[in-house]
Amino acid sequence: MNNDFIKERIHSDFAIMGIEPSQKKIERLLTYIKLLEKWAKHINLVSARGEELLIKHIYDSLAGLSYFKKYQPSAVFDIGSGAGLPGIPLALFMEDVSFVLVEPRQKRAAFLEAVICEIEIDNCSVANMRLEDLDKKADMITARAFSPLSDNISALLCSVLKSEGNIILYKGKTDKAEIEAKYLLNMFEKVSVEKISVPGLEEQRSIILAENYKL
Repeated sequence: MNNDFIKERIHSDFAIMGIEPSQKKIERLLTYIKLLEKWAKHINLVSARGEELLIKHIYDSLAGLSYFKKYQPSAVFDIGSGAGLPGIPLALFMEDVSFVLVEPRQKRAAFLEAVICEIEIDNCSVANMRLEDLDKKADMITARAFSPLSDNISALLCSVLKSEGNIILYKGKTDKAEIEAKYLLNMFEKVSVEKISVPGLEEQRSIILAENYKL
């Protein structure tokens, strides 16, 4: 990618998304993208490269930023973080929030540790373990490429969520997200599905919002 072109593109697209990035944040995002492309040659992280990677993964992760800021969490668990999505982009734009990237696979966890060290993300850490092995709770849970919701998966997610906590799950088509969201109805005061807009992406994207967990 041409750095000058991509920086202009990011500024323009972020303006559409209502995000005001500093030059430092853009530089850190670009370093993250370079690390993704480098490590993806050796381990299975993401298949997209260049502009496609920027749109499908970075923009998509940040499309939910306003919802995270609305709830003002103190700690967020990114379950099945994989390549650090959405946790790393969100952590860069929410520096007062603690993010834990939960990833059971050793090679992917090593990648996440390398990114955190290289970009110096002080509010981000890695938990190299399965969700069911976590011994702490957060006031917000998120996931982007995790298992579809079911009774068991919903119970697992809620097992590491504090009382009155919230869940934000990244999904594709709205109708499918609405089917999954039903598994959370009895556990939260309010559950909804919201469409999110990702500049440059024609595919439909949505998020499931589950508010105020009833422990």
